[in-house]
This record gives sequence, structure tokens and C-alpha cells, in this order.
Amino acid sequence: MADLNAIRAGLAVLLRTVTHDGSNQINVATEFPDQIVPPLIVLGPSLPNYHPNIGTTTGVDLLILIFLYVSRANVRNAQRQINDFLSTSGVGSMSIPNAIYTDVTLGGTVDSVQITDVRDEGRYTVGATDYIGVEIELECIKRD
Repeated sequence: MADLNAIRAGLAVLLRTVTHDGSNQINVATEFPDQIVPPLIVLGPSLPNYHPNIGTTTGVDLLILIFLYVSRANVRNAQRQINDFLSTSGVGSMSIPNAIYTDVTLGGTVDSVQITDVRDEGRYTVGATDYIGVEIELECIKRD
């Protein structure tokens, strides 16, 4: 079975290569923080996604949610920033998908990782502060 701590650590390493404002490294939290310093990526909860009918191969798929929060000070700029973080072309090291796909095995921890969904873009309130955010769903596949 896949080691969840090793998966989260591998993802954090990849996501810390994402930059914003030209060269500043994005903040990455492996647990939900009490306060947010945007832009911030939070590795959220994971859920087992068992597939018993995949032939004779055994293993497990884990669904991991990643939350991206950006400042809401200017909503248009926040939308553009989220678009840049989610883009796979033209933004280089600002791309979350490009960072994840540089090592889809997370250093051999899993067999593959893929983004399966991006959803719920909108306003998120953490503490008493509003942010613009989005959820990114990752599927991590580990076969025994």
C-alpha cells in the first residue's frame, strides 16, 4: 500500500518549484494552516479510491485534494493568477500541472499521478479573510 506521508512529501517537493511574481517560490502547506499567506497551495485530505475490478493487479488509488488560494484584493488579478497557476503552456515555472508532471512517480513512491479534476473556483473564507481559490483533484495510483 502507498505511504501517504511519502506521497504528500513528494508532492510538496514538486509544488515548491512553482513560482509567482517572476521568481518567488509559492507557499506550500502539508496541513491546513491557521492563517494563509497567499498565494498558497495546501495539500488537503486524501481518500482511498479502491478499484476491485482492475483484473489481477492489486493496489489502491488515492484521491488527494490540493487547494490553491490567492489574494482577493483584486478579483480580476486573482482570476488571472489562478489561470496562470493552472495553465500548462506559456507560464513556465508558474504552472502547477507542469510541476506535478515533472515526476509522475514522486520519486518512485507511486506508479503514477494525474490531475483528474479542477473544481469549485470561487471565494473561500479562512479565519475572517476571503480568498479566491480552487480545488485540484489528484489521483495517485500504486500497484502492489
